[in-house]
Amino acid sequence: MSKLVVTCEKLALLPQYKEWGVQEVQFALKGYTFKGLSSFTIEEIEDAISIAKSLGLQTSILFDAILQEEEEREVKEVIERVFDLGIDYLVVSDFAIMQMAERMGRLNQIIYDPITLITNSMDAKTYEDLGLAYITISSCLTKEEIEEILTHIERSSLVVHGYLLMSVSKRKLLSSYFNYFQKNKMTDKYVLVEEKRDGKMIAIENERAMMIYSDFIQESFEEIKDFIAKGLKRLEIQTAFLEEEMIEDTIKLYRQLIEDKDCSKEIENYRKKYAAYPLEKGYYGEKTIK
Repeated sequence: MSKLVVTCEKLALLPQYKEWGVQEVQFALKGYTFKGLSSFTIEEIEDAISIAKSLGLQTSILFDAILQEEEEREVKEVIERVFDLGIDYLVVSDFAIMQMAERMGRLNQIIYDPITLITNSMDAKTYEDLGLAYITISSCLTKEEIEEILTHIERSSLVVHGYLLMSVSKRKLLSSYFNYFQKNKMTDKYVLVEEKRDGKMIAIENERAMMIYSDFIQESFEEIKDFIAKGLKRLEIQTAFLEEEMIEDTIKLYRQLIEDKDCSKEIENYRKKYAAYPLEKGYYGEKTIK
């Protein structure tokens, strides 16, 4: 059975996530992520995991930053502490963290998510054979390419809804821009518009990097049943920059789709309600990235 995963923006929403049909909640660990999600300290996550367990929710921690060699000792201590909290999974992009997890006997709790890099079945199968919990397929592929990968691996994960992270730079480009022009940063979120495109790509910066997100919200309503039929096991909703009401409606709709219900009317109503938002099919029908 495929499961529904949601990233957590507010810890107070945990009971609602359970009520809406979520099975796994993902927390971004402050200081160790390349995502634009709300992030939490280990202490905050410890309390959240206790609540999640009482609700019967699985938990994962997003630890996807690429780390410096001099951080090895610190990172090892943090990872050991994180696993001691009783989490189900650790989501990583860095091979060094995988090696640490292997030495700890925790490789089967690692979800490998290199953002856009898993683009063929050979790579996906190689990583799965290491004994990892799940392999996250790039969302920047056509529907047919995703399905082809799904037929070759058993423990697959895919971001099916939300803004897609497209670019990461460890150079603090936003800070550099504002420093160069001697301007003060006014907000935590900006938008970039390319000269030959109208879409507004969200640009943010945290302790680790500058990140650029897609100018659209990925949606996969019509594709979900085919993906599940091909073997997709873990369906992830990325909640960064989404409003709470939209998160609720999104979770409830995907829950029904996973249960193989006819949601034609619900999908139509959803699109009407959020017509002002840039909902798109992303690259499902594109042979090359736009």
